[in-house]
Amino acid sequence: MAKMTVTDERVPVPELASRLRWAVSRLHRRFRQLAPTDLTPTRLAALATVDRTGPLSMGQLARAERVAAPTMTRIVDCLERDGLVTRLADARDRRVARIQVSERGSRLLGGTRTKVDHYLADGLAGLDREQLERLAWAIALIEELADGAPAADAEP
Repeated sequence: MAKMTVTDERVPVPELASRLRWAVSRLHRRFRQLAPTDLTPTRLAALATVDRTGPLSMGQLARAERVAAPTMTRIVDCLERDGLVTRLADARDRRVARIQVSERGSRLLGGTRTKVDHYLADGLAGLDREQLERLAWAIALIEELADGAPAADAEP
């Protein structure tokens, strides 16, 4: 594992940003290799969002995935055709359909998550306690960065 140390008080932010982007991209590529090959990354991401946040309207799902509504309609049409999601009429407004993960979609996501978790657990098994603690700290920072609010006061 490549190790980078900061030798003075200046943190090489551009280099850290580049290395983080590269590492996340490589890890994400490996995750995609473990996912079902008949499901595009875009469809898998939409399916996972619906699973994680509950039944969503088409507009809510499009905003969550940062795609245009017509694009999301095509994605959901494919997921529905494959039996991975269902559309439910909204109880308050029958003009609105809510997208929900089907039992088949839930099983597919569960299997994919299990494969990825095993892959990661195998890699983490060789780390010592200090490395695991540092990783837990780094994960918390990455989660905050992903949510758009990096912690300025976090300590290792």
